[in-house]
Amino acid sequence: MIPGIPRLGLGWIRTLRPYFPEAARLPESGILALWHEHMLLCLPAFAHRNMRVLVSRSRDGDIGAFACEQMGYEAVRGSSSRGGAAALIALARELSGRGGWAAIVVDGPRGPRRQSKPGAVWLAQKTGIPITAVTAEAFPAVRTKSWDHGVIPLPFARVKLRLMPPFFPESPEALDRMMEGNAPFPLALRP
Repeated sequence: MIPGIPRLGLGWIRTLRPYFPEAARLPESGILALWHEHMLLCLPAFAHRNMRVLVSRSRDGDIGAFACEQMGYEAVRGSSSRGGAAALIALARELSGRGGWAAIVVDGPRGPRRQSKPGAVWLAQKTGIPITAVTAEAFPAVRTKSWDHGVIPLPFARVKLRLMPPFFPESPEALDRMMEGNAPFPLALRP
């Protein structure tokens, strides 16, 4: 049973007002890559879009999985520290078989900050489905002092999201460069 605090948190997350300054349209299938610090900001923006979310097998992950499922996501449990390989294989099967989306926090669950692990790149290579990276900002918001410098939006904050064009990075480092805005387009684009 999940205690009341996560339910209050869900109410607060639902007050956020996400928007895309550029005309953003998601394809039918893809792999959404985001930084750990932007998790909360992205939750309301991509809810109810046939999206599976990779969530760690930890106590914090239990709360995250609950929140994701309440907002219309399908939680797939696993991370780089526990159960990640099995979870990625399950995601690959799901994406190849049913399509849809998978969302992966590429530098989670413990960092280092803004350094992608290989899971999202492997998933794109295995399925032939491109990665769409997303970054986010919130106004007003505060940052935590944790390893990820997480963004905590205040209630009713506006959340600005930026989607990069779908691409196939050659490595986690190439994904990092793209997400940081340091890579020219197109970057290994292919069907």
